[in-house]
Amino acid sequence: MTLDEYNEKVSIVQEALKLPKGEIVDCEFYLEREEFIEVFNFYDEALLHHSYYGITPAYVYINNRTTINAFACLKKDGNYFVSLNQGLVLLLIQSFKNNRDIVERSNIRLFEILEPRLDTQINNLMYQTLLHYTFYHELAHLIQNSDLLVSEVGLEENPRQDGFSEQQHVIELDADEFSSLCLGTHILQYSEKIFGEDINKEVLEGLLVLMCIPIILYWTSFSGFEKGLYFERNTHPHPIIRIFIIVSTIVHYCNQSLVQEERKFQLDHKEIIFQSLDITAEMEANVFGRDNVIDFIIRAKENTKEIIDYIDKFEGLRKKNTSLAVNKWNEQVDKRNQG
Repeated sequence: MTLDEYNEKVSIVQEALKLPKGEIVDCEFYLEREEFIEVFNFYDEALLHHSYYGITPAYVYINNRTTINAFACLKKDGNYFVSLNQGLVLLLIQSFKNNRDIVERSNIRLFEILEPRLDTQINNLMYQTLLHYTFYHELAHLIQNSDLLVSEVGLEENPRQDGFSEQQHVIELDADEFSSLCLGTHILQYSEKIFGEDINKEVLEGLLVLMCIPIILYWTSFSGFEKGLYFERNTHPHPIIRIFIIVSTIVHYCNQSLVQEERKFQLDHKEIIFQSLDITAEMEANVFGRDNVIDFIIRAKENTKEIIDYIDKFEGLRKKNTSLAVNKWNEQVDKRNQG
């Protein structure tokens, strides 16, 4: 997509959503112009691809806000949209896509083993993973079409500490689960493309760890991040609960696919979770000079039963609500299988 084509498309978005002047980022004046255009184009097509969920008309755009956030919204006139803050996109570009220190200074053995076999640099793969995770999470909110979606601000990704509702925790975890299913499809497609019939347990688990590492780092960058584990508090569930949901969902999805393909191995979700946390903690200290993930590890190991119990409670609530995104995903899978 050229700059002129981008400008033409975002002018349509601007008019359709009746956005104030300057709300959409003018990427012409950024060194990251090509990335902005590529991000917009990819997810614009992704929205069209998922229109069978009934989310039409739907739009995506990168807004001009400098904070780290993203949100989904349904306007009163019936227009759906996902918006990514330019501050978020810039953070991901600078912290991952353009940051080779992630690989070269981290001294992670897994990176040294996998990167020569991939078709892109590990830091770029992490960048793509975070964009996909964020977009598909917001897409899930559109698909849920909850009453929280219809408001001036919609549903934001950055957690706030101003209140708790069981409904919002349920839809946030459902959005994480839906995003995880989408990531699972990307991982399997990518592993098939790169490794073909040579794929094995160690390689696939290594790829999953690569996907989990940036997501863990991502959550610790939010202003609403708290080290201490909590359950029924704040607008979003605690990140350690969310990483359990994401990893478990991806692993379960991949294991189902491995059975269907008659592969002779299965993935271990606990091994992937704790390997991801251990490597992330080491990388965070060596590259970013932080130690937020250490608390993740301690809390996860000390409270595994409570975390699993909370997730089980969520799963029970989700299965009762047919409007949630994962249930609608399953309905689409059933339709395809029957067709």
